[in-house]
Amino acid sequence: MKSWPFWAFPLTIQSLAVPLSEKPAALAPDVEVTRLTQKPKGDFREYQHSVLENGLRVVNIWDPNTTQAAVSLAVTVGSFSDPKGFDGLAHLLEHSMFLGSKGFPQRSGFDAWLAQHGGSSNAYTAEEQTVYYASVNSKALEECLERYADIFEAPLFNASWIWDEVQAVNSEHNKNRKSQEWRIQSLIGQMAVAESPAQRFHTGNLETLRRTDQESLAKEIRQFFNTHYCPPRMRLVTFGSASLESQLEQAMASFGKMSREGQGCEALAPTWAAGPPPFPSSTLRQMLRMQGLTPKPELHLVFPMTNLQPWVRSNPTAYLEHILLYAGGGSLLLAWRDQLGVASSLAVSQEDSSAGSKIIVSMALLPEGVERLPELFEAFFAFVGRARARTREQKLAVLGSLQESAQLGYDWAALQEASRAASQMANDMTKLAASDLLVAENLILDPDVDKIDRLLERLRPEGMLAILVDAANSSFWRRSPEDARS
Repeated sequence: MKSWPFWAFPLTIQSLAVPLSEKPAALAPDVEVTRLTQKPKGDFREYQHSVLENGLRVVNIWDPNTTQAAVSLAVTVGSFSDPKGFDGLAHLLEHSMFLGSKGFPQRSGFDAWLAQHGGSSNAYTAEEQTVYYASVNSKALEECLERYADIFEAPLFNASWIWDEVQAVNSEHNKNRKSQEWRIQSLIGQMAVAESPAQRFHTGNLETLRRTDQESLAKEIRQFFNTHYCPPRMRLVTFGSASLESQLEQAMASFGKMSREGQGCEALAPTWAAGPPPFPSSTLRQMLRMQGLTPKPELHLVFPMTNLQPWVRSNPTAYLEHILLYAGGGSLLLAWRDQLGVASSLAVSQEDSSAGSKIIVSMALLPEGVERLPELFEAFFAFVGRARARTREQKLAVLGSLQESAQLGYDWAALQEASRAASQMANDMTKLAASDLLVAENLILDPDVDKIDRLLERLRPEGMLAILVDAANSSFWRRSPEDARS
């Protein structure tokens, strides 16, 4: 995204009054079909959103030039829903889904079939979503859908095979422990209150998943699947060179026969919006120090707040990211790097869940930065104070330039390859309305200075958790209790 100084001259805000969709004739009376037409100028693909009679939402993507097809299915449940006593169960279920199904009972049958048809598959478990995706040559899309549907309707969940799969989950955990990013995220999670799902150990390992016998573990897996995996909780995406109509017909033939209720499934996804905040004031205004895996020190400023996902069309974090990352005269980075000599780079990220959001400001520290943290903090909060004090007109001027820059980047962004496009769309479908799928995550559709002000208001010392990562000290300023993820 192009950077503009925050005293930039006002620009005319580009109108986004293009109709979001046009509705073609439905293929069947029991299927709602909407063509998604607002898309980047450089995107020649076509998109269609449908809702099947059983509640399954489907997006079909047509790419006339592709030789690969892809399928992705997202489910509106993730590690936040792990049963007590089974940390990592949602993740283990993700691993266990492809260990044979009623129509295709071979343990590794789907992977073997994909290999024969030039494909591959993968999946991931997030806090409130689980996303599965596979790619295959274009001619095999219909059979891929047939196999996928059987997997998600009638998985075998063989107890012995699930027990073996725990070892794969444990290996993934051991790999994660060597990742500095994972270690930082784990430490942040441990600081959340015990009542919040954010505090849980989401990956799982031998200790958390083999607490019982094989049959008891398989019973928990089946119960979790029956509770959460059914068409109203699923989002299906197909991608290929076949027409949109053909892709929808294939999806209906495979997934349309699935029962709406599954085997006692809860139609509404769980939410933690009404639960206790993960990071109340008692957990904040603290600094933790942890040993890093590299000699370069880092500092991460974590600002927990209420869930920002409903603000996606306004995207106030884009404004925050712009003013913090701008590197010209009067910028924060220039002050840190050239005047104070404490930091060399800066990044801003946002993490959302129904339990709450986090804005994380991360920086690479210079050698003297660790010893001069008070000056760094003073410069940061003074800069945010000045940003907070700017007039509404000044903020609107910046928003105008950011809108224009975002639109340009959106219109001419490179297209994602098949499996990436499908899995990203499936993930977005768990959070966005159909009309927002191609636009809301990329543009500033509803600029709102009030939301920017509310965001800036949260960036105060009393609302911060700071994490210093360096090689000099392996203890925290406030040590957390040991748990299974350690």
